[in-house]
Amino acid sequence: MMTVELKGVLYRETHVTSADEAIDLTKLKSIVGELKDDGQCLHNAYITARAFENNEVICVEGFVHTSTSNDARMIRHCWNKIGSTHFDVTKDFIWAKKSTQGKFNYFPVQEFQHSEYATGQKFLSQAPKIAAEIEQRLTNPTLELKDSIELAISRNQKINLRLKTSPPDKFILFHPYALLEDVLKGSVVMLGLIEKHHSNDDISNKYGIHSISAIDEVVLNTESFLRLEGWENQIDKAKYNVINDI
Repeated sequence: MMTVELKGVLYRETHVTSADEAIDLTKLKSIVGELKDDGQCLHNAYITARAFENNEVICVEGFVHTSTSNDARMIRHCWNKIGSTHFDVTKDFIWAKKSTQGKFNYFPVQEFQHSEYATGQKFLSQAPKIAAEIEQRLTNPTLELKDSIELAISRNQKINLRLKTSPPDKFILFHPYALLEDVLKGSVVMLGLIEKHHSNDDISNKYGIHSISAIDEVVLNTESFLRLEGWENQIDKAKYNVINDI
């Protein structure tokens, strides 16, 4: 099962079974005729839940990672749940008409009774926004790196970072203090303290600055750090401590 992290929140994949295994076939046949085409998943989940009494079936808002041999996307989506079983009439009766290829990974965000939706249904959760932000990170990995660094800065949390020029298993133990804009180069850089460099002890425990575009991987460390007094003075001096090529 996959997990997806965004801004410190971990979203876990859930298993989705076929609709004909989850609900009564007679009831399912009465629903299929009301289903709408692709892009109307909320309507489809709504009328499915409405067909059952006593709120037996609920609507699940979340996002789905869709992948084929030549494409991968993260889309906002709505499906259903009965008891602990998730099912998706849109996938079974709409998507299946267009293609039987591809893989779908479902990540729930929030659940609602069908009665909570007003006429002209709209998503009630943050699922569309979450899906859009994750989709951006699929197409622009730098954004994900920046989010991880911002989270570490807010928590005073050490990071292990690997530069694009470094060997695959070689990391720098770094204390991220701030993200800065390099006006001259038009890039975002990270200022902080190098606790331990994998290849050069001479620059350990010294200030350093890294361009985000030069970083290939960031892993949050379990340890926290304390900023050294007067570290803000290094902002003006940072350009003399560029270590991106080391």
